[in-house]
Amino acid sequence: MGGVPMSCFYIQYVQGQKILRPVRSKEEYLKLRDSDRQKWLVSEIRRGLKDGSMSKEEIAKLKRQLLQFNYSCIPGEDGHLKGVKTPSMTFGMDIDFDPEDPDYEKKMAEVPQRVMEKKDEIKPKMLERSPGKGYHLVCMRTILDGIAEGRILENQEMNLKRVSEILQIPFDQNARDCTRIFYATTASEEDLIFLDEGLFEAEKAECISVAKHPETGITNKPEPAASDLSYQGIAYSAIIKKYWDMFYDGKEPCMGDRNVRTFEICMLLRSICDYSQEILEAVIPRYDGFPVDEWRRTIESALKEPRKGMPYKLKQVLDALRQEKKLQLMANGKTTGGTVTNINGQLSVMPERPKRMPKFLNLVSSKVDPYYKAMVEESIWPGVCAHLHGVKFWYIDGVDCEANISSPLIGKQSSGKGLVNKPIEYVLADITERDKENVQREEQWRERNKGKGASKDRQNRPKDIVIQRLDQDLTPAALAQSLIDGERNGKKRIITKVDEIEFLSDIGDGDKRKVSLLVRYAFDSGSWGQRRVGLDSVNGSYTVRWVWNASSTSSRAKAFINRDWVANGSLSRLNVNTIIKPEGNQNIKKVEAYDDKYAEELKVYIDRLNAASGDIRCKQADALAYKLLEEHNEIADLCESEGYRVFSYRAVKIGWLKACLLYIMNDYKWDKSIAEYVAYSVRRDLWAKFLYFGDEIEAEFAEEKNVSRSTPKNMLTMLPDEFTFEDYLNVRQSLGKQGDGRGTIRIWVHRGYIVLDDTTKRYVKKK
Repeated sequence: MGGVPMSCFYIQYVQGQKILRPVRSKEEYLKLRDSDRQKWLVSEIRRGLKDGSMSKEEIAKLKRQLLQFNYSCIPGEDGHLKGVKTPSMTFGMDIDFDPEDPDYEKKMAEVPQRVMEKKDEIKPKMLERSPGKGYHLVCMRTILDGIAEGRILENQEMNLKRVSEILQIPFDQNARDCTRIFYATTASEEDLIFLDEGLFEAEKAECISVAKHPETGITNKPEPAASDLSYQGIAYSAIIKKYWDMFYDGKEPCMGDRNVRTFEICMLLRSICDYSQEILEAVIPRYDGFPVDEWRRTIESALKEPRKGMPYKLKQVLDALRQEKKLQLMANGKTTGGTVTNINGQLSVMPERPKRMPKFLNLVSSKVDPYYKAMVEESIWPGVCAHLHGVKFWYIDGVDCEANISSPLIGKQSSGKGLVNKPIEYVLADITERDKENVQREEQWRERNKGKGASKDRQNRPKDIVIQRLDQDLTPAALAQSLIDGERNGKKRIITKVDEIEFLSDIGDGDKRKVSLLVRYAFDSGSWGQRRVGLDSVNGSYTVRWVWNASSTSSRAKAFINRDWVANGSLSRLNVNTIIKPEGNQNIKKVEAYDDKYAEELKVYIDRLNAASGDIRCKQADALAYKLLEEHNEIADLCESEGYRVFSYRAVKIGWLKACLLYIMNDYKWDKSIAEYVAYSVRRDLWAKFLYFGDEIEAEFAEEKNVSRSTPKNMLTMLPDEFTFEDYLNVRQSLGKQGDGRGTIRIWVHRGYIVLDDTTKRYVKKK
């Protein structure tokens, strides 16, 4: 099968492996799509999506039974869908728009016409409706000049971008993987909108010059290098690109400096290329038309220089790439994608906010620029919790709990942290109004009893007074009084909002250890108490129902939430929020005005919270918690990070609480947007914790306290597709891991990440 220039392959499963078989005619293709079972599956999936009668898991199970095609790669001799390096003459992509876009339906309806109007430019071979609302498009591949067929990822991405720009549709990130499968629909005219018989012919992809291409605007690309070659699982092409990014602001060599900088990159890489002329020629590009003979002599010159081991700059580059891999894993689980931004001086991946969000959260963040929506949505949970009283939830461990979510917001000065203030104030508006009445009543009581001391004429303080917002008088006595008042008046929750996290120290009499203890008691609804002698002193035992919002810069947050908070579990009980503006982007769009309409719409959800009572169960939230625990346990295995595993337990519980709260606010109806948001929110919480406190977390849980560990690193992604046990040990040693690591290998095999090839005695990744 190798080298067959076909483009359409359907997928069969043989002993659990995906095997590609070519579809050689239109008749065969239509027959496959026109089976009764295929028609029934498509009908059931669409019915479940339309009326909401099926869960996300049930729909996914049906989708996996659909006919599957690949249009972007040519499999090897054995037909396996792994390790492919040869692109087919076509490529496939999804077409979809943001469901929240008010013109969504209109844009979707216009897709077929838009494709046909650009037919001559994009050369479509197939257009179909997907099982959902989107489309699948297959187009003729263009082998862009200067991009060799072997550099399949780059070729794939440039073709995708070119067609996306022509059609003015969103770029399909997932289609960058040429082994991507597409779930087919039926052969009806409604589903199969366009089909060109050329899809089944042995054609050759068209070549054009990228320098002259009017759509990409890309010029001066380097000559091709074999990007599938790698060092410890990191492609040499990625190492080279990161070097230019870190030390030359991303500017590649050009006429005038291509000689000296090619020599420089040779000197950088030679120690990890076995000092081999052949390997260096395979991985180092010929920039800006560098003549071959001169380019080759430059490589030879670098190899003749005395050997000095691995350069320090190369170590910096490798560390940066491993850090990005780790952050990407934390941001988006085992998937790729996410928002790339500059964090602490290097590009990293932030968790990607779902396109579809619960209605309450969409409303809460509706007035701010899209870049700040996630920050506002994550800041709102303490205020939401403050409305519940007398409500219990039962977690999947069988223990009852209450909704106690506190959130520090970490970001640079002038980064926009203050944009959370208005939404929080509107969420707390009814509590603030009640507090004003109770403050006035308390003042009247004080006035009436001024100067009476302990005389018999002195009136007792009214027991029905409860002031839930404790933002000013942050003393232990004030907190104690507020908590006692809240407990005897319906088990109401006290909420504190401060602009600087250091102000919370006042509640612990200046002792951060007492604050961290209160944080633990608050999350767990633990009992607290004090004994005082004075008649006016607050005495007794009470449940700590206290939540808070606090803002801080990174340095101040790390000073306040120190290593002790990691060790005693206080940090894991917090929902860490952050805002990180990309460097160079200082423009903040005007915030829309908060008005009566916003308040009225918000009141619907707040009223549902206020009306809630008793024990509340949500089986969908429970199922989601089980799923998320398993997912993050797998990530911990891949990272070999006990710190990540331990912190994920409470992060999932916090996410589960959010799911239960959204369930209440959605009038006790489950929605799949809740599950999508919570999965993302848990990733975001963990990602932020490790971004700011990763060194402290890993140091606390490291087997050897003297081993420096920054943040979890996914060892599996650092290894090539096929590797020996010695390769694995080298990666472990480079990360400072102790022990023989055989337990981790067994886990990877058990979870199906890798298999051992009995013939070659090499481990092979399962894709």
